[in-house]
Amino acid sequence: MFLAASPKLYPDLDTMEITGNNIGDLSETSFFDQNNIRHIKLTLVNISSNHITAIGHKTLIGFPRVEYFYLTNNEISKVGDGPLEYQKNLKVLDISNGISKKLSNDEKADLIRDLFKTKKNDFPELNKIVLDNNDIEYLHPDTFCNIKGLVRLEIRNNRLKKFDFNKNCLNGLEFLDLSNNNIEIVTKSMWEDLENLHDIDIAGNPLICSCENKDLLGFASKYSVDFIDSINVRVTTMDAELEFAIQTSITGKQLFDQVVKTIGLREVWYFGLQYIDNKGFPTWLKLNKKVTSQDIGKEQPLNFKFRAKFFPEDAQEELIQDITIRLFYLQVKDSILSDDVYCSPESSVLLASYAMQSKYGDYDSHYHTPGFLSNDRLLPQRVLGQFKLNADDWEKRIMVWWADHRGMSKETAMMEYLKLAQDLEMYGVNFFEIKNKKGTELYLGVDALGLNIYDKSDRLSPRVGFPWSEIRNISFNDKKFVIKPIDKKATDFIFYAPRLRINKRILALCMGNHELYMRRRKPDTIEIQQMRSQAAEEKKLRMLELERLSKEVDARERAEQRQREAEEEIRRMMEVVNKTKEELNMMHERYRQLEVQYEELNRAKAALEEKEREMEDLNIKLMSQKQMTEEEKNILIREIHLRESQVMEMRQIVETKTSEANRLQTDLESIKSNVKEHELDEEVSNAHMEFIVDEGVNMSAHSELDRSTAAESNVTIREKLAMLTQELDPLKDKGHMTDFDLLHQENRRAGRDKYKTLRQIRGGNTKRRIDQYENM
Repeated sequence: MFLAASPKLYPDLDTMEITGNNIGDLSETSFFDQNNIRHIKLTLVNISSNHITAIGHKTLIGFPRVEYFYLTNNEISKVGDGPLEYQKNLKVLDISNGISKKLSNDEKADLIRDLFKTKKNDFPELNKIVLDNNDIEYLHPDTFCNIKGLVRLEIRNNRLKKFDFNKNCLNGLEFLDLSNNNIEIVTKSMWEDLENLHDIDIAGNPLICSCENKDLLGFASKYSVDFIDSINVRVTTMDAELEFAIQTSITGKQLFDQVVKTIGLREVWYFGLQYIDNKGFPTWLKLNKKVTSQDIGKEQPLNFKFRAKFFPEDAQEELIQDITIRLFYLQVKDSILSDDVYCSPESSVLLASYAMQSKYGDYDSHYHTPGFLSNDRLLPQRVLGQFKLNADDWEKRIMVWWADHRGMSKETAMMEYLKLAQDLEMYGVNFFEIKNKKGTELYLGVDALGLNIYDKSDRLSPRVGFPWSEIRNISFNDKKFVIKPIDKKATDFIFYAPRLRINKRILALCMGNHELYMRRRKPDTIEIQQMRSQAAEEKKLRMLELERLSKEVDARERAEQRQREAEEEIRRMMEVVNKTKEELNMMHERYRQLEVQYEELNRAKAALEEKEREMEDLNIKLMSQKQMTEEEKNILIREIHLRESQVMEMRQIVETKTSEANRLQTDLESIKSNVKEHELDEEVSNAHMEFIVDEGVNMSAHSELDRSTAAESNVTIREKLAMLTQELDPLKDKGHMTDFDLLHQENRRAGRDKYKTLRQIRGGNTKRRIDQYENM
């Protein structure tokens, strides 16, 4: 597969989705083709819809720490011994519509049982299995006996006639979904032998009215349980979508607990479930009431958003779990990019750089080339339209600051994002339109620190503030809201909301924020101490892992640099070799020409010698013939002159041939000399290249020296923002500045920030501030 050599290239890869392919039989190979490939950070793997037909013992060895594994919409007809042997961290396994429909009923039952057969893995974390839409007619009773952590089992839309199980297994099962099967009779062993089972869904089954079902009917009547009616719920977190089938009697608290248990969240006090009520307003689900009794609508699935309802005062000090930090980071980022929370252009760029570090890890100029971020949502639309810069210009600026975060882990980048974002004036504030006794339209802001009053035209800078420590009692009557301060000399703080439901929301937020405000000022509970201890240990391990990966990355980069140098050297050598080849070819051609010239020269010399002999014979003949007539002598003399002329011509040809041969010989010697020089150069380059390879063996030993560069380039947040402001201000199109931009600009000019403003508006006693509010 394409990731066969990529753990070093993608050291922080935590999610892998490869769908819509035609992979086929994987029974004899690892998913990554090589058994030594391990992506140890992978926690979510989705290889659905790939026509996978078989998986073997080592098919899944490449992701040993996967927690969420999706094999849906495949055609699995064969599994090897212990195909899930290495997945000890597995929490959720979904094989909906994943088993071949061509298998017989016996073969399907055997395959599902064999899927969970292992020698060393008892699946302590595997709490949810989904086997929907597989045409399963029966299961072996011992199918799930090896799974110690199973809490939720979903076998919907199959052809089960009954659910057989070993009563010594499934001791921890709490939820069983058998809806839309062919079950006619449910025996009492279902709830007597499964002692922890409190939710069972058998809707859509052809239950018969028979004495054999009298136990079921009696049980339902006794506990007022509706085994048939259930509703589907969809819960959307900031990075996942969860679907549940719940009973109509379930409370908001039970649904909330089910969600947090599924995602592994323990810092539950910040969060809630939000939905759109029948009047179109966003509303928080009440935990103490049944879900179906709330103003939630009837259309299924019921849609909820799992969101932070309350915010910490200091994210770094309070947030403990990585998942809590991630959920806050994603929600705050979305609020900033959607412009629900105002963020200045310079802060937006710096936040975007942290977001890229969190998403992609360290910036790599060779990989993160121009255009790499073109599909990322980087900045608020307001900022993009406010400057004379195009998308490429923004990308370049973000990449510059992204590169400055080198060596920062993804978790740290998210926390740095939150540390910067929590200083924004609108961060964590819920705004409500109110009126004071004079009827002045104002905004009430409710946040982690207290209540603040804003002018209708300015939600950045509050005018009056009341910390939670000054508030004794909160109540409302219809649209009138009354806050009683601790200072008995002060009058009540009264405002009016446009609707009764607004006051209910304000009261709920005030109570929750006040409770958290007081909790922060008390010693940590045992639970929180344990969470902090566990988080510190995990952070320590993560830092060690990050240090190891950093060394590997540094070593890889040095290796790549040496590889590039070696490739350049090879390229230069190839040029020399090619030039040498050309000159050798020229030399061979000259050799051939020289041989031809020598042959022609020899022939010309032979012809010359022949002519000279003929002329000599004629001269001898002329001298010897005394009795020749004058005419015969003249003929002979003319012939001698002709021969002399021919000899002269032949001598000229021989001299020319000799000269050409000498020239070719000289060129040949020159070419030989050049070839010898190139051969000498090639030997030196080979020795140098060998030296480079030798040096790379222990390249990780230089990591300490490499880290000094990052320390030299480190600057404070204030300096970064100042540099960005100085760079962006000349490029600003003032015609596109919003009211918030103008307010922010005025605050910056006056030297005000969020915390200076809060100190200012809380000055003086409570009575004076209430009077100030009433006079607004």
